[in-house]
Formats: sequence, structure tokens, C-alpha cells
Amino acid sequence: MKLLSSPSTRSSEGVASRRSRVEVGSVLALVPAGFLILIVLAALAINTAVAYRARQQLHDVLLAAANDGASAGLSGTSFYANGVLELAPGLVDKQVCASVSAQGAPGLVVQALSVSVAGLWVEVTGRAVAHGIFAQGVPGLGRIEVSSTAVAVVAEGPVSSTGPAVFGPAQALAC
Repeated sequence: MKLLSSPSTRSSEGVASRRSRVEVGSVLALVPAGFLILIVLAALAINTAVAYRARQQLHDVLLAAANDGASAGLSGTSFYANGVLELAPGLVDKQVCASVSAQGAPGLVVQALSVSVAGLWVEVTGRAVAHGIFAQGVPGLGRIEVSSTAVAVVAEGPVSSTGPAVFGPAQALAC
């Protein structure tokens, strides 16, 4: 015995099968584009994290160098002769260079350093380059330039956080 389908069932099946044949694969073209966008966004996020890490690393290097320069730059002659704390800029500069080169921050190339001394305050400013993980072959995207400034002070007692009113001109160092 053979069952016959009603005309309403046949027409709805035909429309459904035609629709599915037409729409098959329409989303398939969007999937690779979506993955490409996700990969580009992930690469951008990773390079941004590398830039943040490089800036923090440079700041840490400069802060250690400023502390070293402030402690090594104390002039023993003025202290022992007059009882006054005083920084010798030449000693500060030498110690800042020695400190930065001794730290050897991995993945960070320090390109420029400058030191400014005002009273018992030492300000060290630096620029460095880090290399991004992605887009190294694309000009301007693989090279990440960062800069930072660190301040150290030598004091006998409490120090205000504002620092001296004006730092003198910064002296560029050639380490």
C-alpha cells in the first residue's frame, strides 16, 4: 500500500529544500574573515602588552640607576669638611651609566639617557626600543619605542613628593 502525501506537505517540503540549498555555505565565507579579525586583534593585544612591559622595565632600570647615582654621587669632601650633603654631578653621571649597563634589561635596548641634578634630587630620563612579537616585517609596527623618567632623592628626613621647583638642564649621557 502506497501513501500519498497531501499537496500542502509537498509544497512546504519543496520550499524548505530550496531554501536550504540556496543558503548552504553563506556563513562559510564569513568564518575565515572572523578568524582573521580575531588573529589581528590578538596580535595587537600582545604587542600592546609588550609595549607596556617595556615601559615598566625601562622605568625600573631608570629608577635603580637614579638611586645608584644619588647614593654614589654624594660628595664626601663637602660632607666631612662642612657637614653638608651635596651631590657631585660627575659622580652621578658615571654611576648612572654603570648602573644601566650592568642591569642589561633583556629585550630592551636603551638608546638615550639624560641626567639632571637639582640639590639632592636626581632625575634620570631615558628612551629605549623593544621589539614587538608580531608585525616585525612591517615598518613601524615591529619597533616599539618607550620613554620614562625616574627621580631619586637623598635626604636626612621626610621629603615632600613634589620635588624641587625646577631641575636644571638635563645632561645627555654617552654610556
